[in-house]
Amino acid sequence: TLDFIRIFSDNSDTTWAKIGDSVFIQFKSNELLTQSSALISSASAEVISLGSQKYLAKYEMQSTDQEGDISFEVSFIDSVGIAGDLVTETSNSSNVIFDKTIPLLEYVHIESNNLNNSLIAITGDDVYLTFRPLSTDPILLDSIAVTISGQDATVNQNGDTYSATIPITESIPGGFITYTIDFVDRAGNRGNQVNVTTDDSYVNHDIVPPSIDSVSIYSNNLFTDWAKVGDLV
Repeated sequence: TLDFIRIFSDNSDTTWAKIGDSVFIQFKSNELLTQSSALISSASAEVISLGSQKYLAKYEMQSTDQEGDISFEVSFIDSVGIAGDLVTETSNSSNVIFDKTIPLLEYVHIESNNLNNSLIAITGDDVYLTFRPLSTDPILLDSIAVTISGQDATVNQNGDTYSATIPITESIPGGFITYTIDFVDRAGNRGNQVNVTTDDSYVNHDIVPPSIDSVSIYSNNLFTDWAKVGDLV
């Protein structure tokens, strides 16, 4: 029998794997084995002996493998030719999830805190970029990089929603505010850079001072360039 068996990956988070990551099954027998083999994600895995009746099976995840919890099978024969029971579960509740899907943002919105119009920003206003990934593929806060008008933005998380903000300064060019969002999911899959909203929202940085095109003065007198007591000007 096997005294110990666990599964892990070489991903930065060993409980997840993406395409190209290696998944390992480490196991230890309570007696000498003359033969051992393993399947990982239904594919044949390389098995090497580590000595002291310890073994390691390795498999590199492929694009054709099924997403989700990675299945495995370990079979073995002892020194007297007796086959052990097929092992399909770990002894320490370890698990690895295979994720080959590029993460997506299902919601992206931009606005300003301008008191008159959230579609416009002037110097001194703040611009807020809010976004949310698909609930089925969470992203890592530490992986998120946001720029707004070419400036690195501070990113905060509230539940499954993220927000980034910058203050509008005189150095920011006038016109529509541009932005980029880069992000990675828990398995390390990098999402495509996002630079458009999902709801057609936008913010225009208004740097043009207001002006009056024409000014005139007149009265309701018969002669509009004159006025007497009681006339309206």
